[in-house]
Amino acid sequence: MQANLVYGRQDRLGERYYLTLTCGRMICTTFRWGTKKASTIRSVFQRWVESSPGFLPTEIPTDLGTEFQGDWADFLEQQDVGHANAPVGWHRSLGALEHSHREVDVILHAIVHDKGLPSERWPDFVQLAVERYNRRPGRDGISPIERHYGQPAFSPSIQAMRDLLTETTRTAPPEKSFAVPPVAAPERPPVPSIVPRPASVSDLTQGEMIVWEVPKTGKRFLGSVQAVDESTELVEVHAWGSVWKAALQSRIFAPMWRRPQGSRVRYQQQQPSAHVPDICIVSLDEIKERQVQISPAGKLSPASAVEHASAFSVRLEGKSPFKKAQASTPKSLWSLPALADLACLFVVSEEWTDLPISTASPAKLNPCSLLDGAFSTARTHIPVRARDLTSEEKELRQSAREKGLKKFEDYAVKESVLVEAVPPSACRTAILLLWRDILKRASEEERIFKSRLCANGSLHFDRRQDVPVSNTTAAQWALRLAFCIAFAFSDFDPLTGFIVGDIENAYLTASRPASEDDSPTYVRPPPDHPQFLTHLWHLQKAIYGLKDSGFIFEGHRDHALMEAGWTKSRVPGLWWK
Repeated sequence: MQANLVYGRQDRLGERYYLTLTCGRMICTTFRWGTKKASTIRSVFQRWVESSPGFLPTEIPTDLGTEFQGDWADFLEQQDVGHANAPVGWHRSLGALEHSHREVDVILHAIVHDKGLPSERWPDFVQLAVERYNRRPGRDGISPIERHYGQPAFSPSIQAMRDLLTETTRTAPPEKSFAVPPVAAPERPPVPSIVPRPASVSDLTQGEMIVWEVPKTGKRFLGSVQAVDESTELVEVHAWGSVWKAALQSRIFAPMWRRPQGSRVRYQQQQPSAHVPDICIVSLDEIKERQVQISPAGKLSPASAVEHASAFSVRLEGKSPFKKAQASTPKSLWSLPALADLACLFVVSEEWTDLPISTASPAKLNPCSLLDGAFSTARTHIPVRARDLTSEEKELRQSAREKGLKKFEDYAVKESVLVEAVPPSACRTAILLLWRDILKRASEEERIFKSRLCANGSLHFDRRQDVPVSNTTAAQWALRLAFCIAFAFSDFDPLTGFIVGDIENAYLTASRPASEDDSPTYVRPPPDHPQFLTHLWHLQKAIYGLKDSGFIFEGHRDHALMEAGWTKSRVPGLWWK
């Protein structure tokens, strides 16, 4: 037995909503009400409970407000439930329920209309409409697909993608097929055994990585030897830590640096300013493994990960030397470390050349390759703060800012306009520009300053409404799709089937289209710019931080790829050639 809410009808003005109780396809009992009296609703509900013992409805919609919720909960507690699996009833305002039903109707009609079916087929798609209603994004950012169809884009299932790819490979011309057999996965080297603790501290060398255990907690930690005291058999260790909540074999370890005053801890290879190494004193008996192997990416060796998986901690604690251990999550099949092992199979063909692009676009696509067949999981960009920089580092940051500002001139991103020439309403809504300073990874042991001028796209500054936003699939899903394609077909050649490219200054190459109301987008220069008080910038290109920049760049990218001979697939984010 289930309770269904039936919409109000014009021919039942006095009874706008009513509850229909059905058993299978046969209507058993019907209770209607057009009153807002709580006593009447309780009486109707009580009669229904007595006529069908053991079952309670999951939802009771009424025209009463939230003040009815507390009384209704007390009333339900007094009901005798004769069935152990009976759901607990709850109250919901009809105003909110009616609003939800109207939006589901819009999505339902859009689905039927998009499929080209008669309106009588709407019952077949009710469940689909409800599912898509529950997966909608926030109303402040509406994607173009939802704006057109009344529903957001959804990711197809793996089987649907395989069917699509099978259909594509059948219709592909013979010259497009790959003749090279797929590359077999390389054999993994045997897992070496761990090196136990030394007989004396004099056997340890400076910089050697060790794993030790704290007797009180039974937790183990990683660090590098700094000094030894043979008289006391104690070892001074620079602790390493990880803040990534993942399985031990997936964590990225880095040296720990602590402020002399305070509990702030940072994890990075090079010593930050105003920080000192986090030193721990370890006895010889506490050492569990020496000569621990650490990969360039900061990972433990497989043997060490297996040995210490059940007793390793994640991070350090404030006053106490160590924090409580946090449960490590199991390694997922599609986690980034698993994909990193697979990525070693794929390289870019040297026969691939730069894609032809429009002469009006200064964008440049550069072919990339995986260095020595390795996949690095090191953090590429690290934010920096001005108070942590030395005078020399501030000069390097200023040079990076001047370089970033020069890109605005080279790509004709903006047009300077005097404040007096801009309408007062546009001056009040001008979006502020801010500098984002980072340390970019240039090589395994080198980082350089990079500064990017971004718009403050928060709701307090970017108050534009109904702007199109991007609905691009996340990067991890793109990797999943790529590997799914690679291993789903025996004739797919991973050596030439993937292309990795880099678009230089991607957003700055995409021109901003005219808005529907033909109103320009003004931004305010950064506070350290000479034009901060006298000029506003009329944007000509997309910049980082604005809601619609991703959508504008996608259109620019799609146009360039189609000119280069690529075909857009029905799966969002995938292109064929």
